[in-house]
Amino acid sequence: KAEKKHGVPDDRELFHKFIVPQIEERIAKYIAQQDRAIDLNWSVDFSFIDTISNGQLTTLDAIKKTHDVIIEQEKIVQSLNLLVVFWRGFVYLAAWPFARKPVETWYEQEFGASFKTIKRYRQLAELIQCYPGLLVSGLSFTQLTKHYSRLLDHLQKESSLADQLRTV
Repeated sequence: KAEKKHGVPDDRELFHKFIVPQIEERIAKYIAQQDRAIDLNWSVDFSFIDTISNGQLTTLDAIKKTHDVIIEQEKIVQSLNLLVVFWRGFVYLAAWPFARKPVETWYEQEFGASFKTIKRYRQLAELIQCYPGLLVSGLSFTQLTKHYSRLLDHLQKESSLADQLRTV
């Protein structure tokens, strides 16, 4: 087991303590909403800017209410970002049949990004193609690519969760 540095849990511990429970919670919430015919709302509402700009943060209650609105908008934007990132990775996957050797150099020349970056986007696209439910997990591109192998291993062992993530 990896040593903890200054009391900070290692990546494996973080994965099991935070990442997996978040996926399970979010997919359960999504399925419950689907059962009640509630659609996801991924439209961003920037009305909080008017509230702030118009000097309406005059009470603690108004500040807290605006804070809650901003937090909700951050979640929506993060979900939208993950969707856009997925499609970027999908484009890199679609380019594969056209790639010339050396593949790393070809991708870098054609798309102007390092092959390491392109590979991360491709991994995410493959992951989302297999488990589209991860789009509602609330996890970021960075979290999903950091825990990519750990996540695949976990989903091979936890077929119930894997099935839920596949059938969303």
